[in-house]
Amino acid sequence: MAVDAFIDDNRLKIVEKLGGIGLNTKAGTEAMVKFLEEYFGVQDNTNHRLGMENGKMTVEPNSVLNIDVVIDCAGIPMFVDEFMKHAKQKARFCCIALHKGELPIRFHEIMSTQCSIMGSRGYEPEDIKEVISNLAKKNTKIPEIITHKFPLEDAAEAFETATKPACAIKVVLDME
Repeated sequence: MAVDAFIDDNRLKIVEKLGGIGLNTKAGTEAMVKFLEEYFGVQDNTNHRLGMENGKMTVEPNSVLNIDVVIDCAGIPMFVDEFMKHAKQKARFCCIALHKGELPIRFHEIMSTQCSIMGSRGYEPEDIKEVISNLAKKNTKIPEIITHKFPLEDAAEAFETATKPACAIKVVLDME
């Protein structure tokens, strides 16, 4: 089951319509962690987390979420931070969202959890073929997330619309 978190209520409605579980991140990190603990469970409540404070290593009690893979589709900085704080051993974090700024990564947490962080820059030819096949077979809910379609000559307006997450989810340029 996918859990998607956004700040925008319109996006949450789409997530729920598609069968996902929406989480509004306006409630803050504590509410998000509590939700994830309740939904996925805690692997080991007695685990400890290495931290840094004033240049000194610290050891703090910590809950470890029973989550193997996190796929960041929203680009919200707190996801990376909370993943690092609550990652179980060898968990994986894959970012496919665009983050608008730099994010600090605490390598001592990567080392102590042996977790992996990976990115995605685009699609391979096999991925594109699979998408085309699924679209042809109508094996997808993609039409439900397309909020805007523009003819190619209105590409500038399409890109401008795509930068407004409160009003646009997926913007399509019609090449025909």
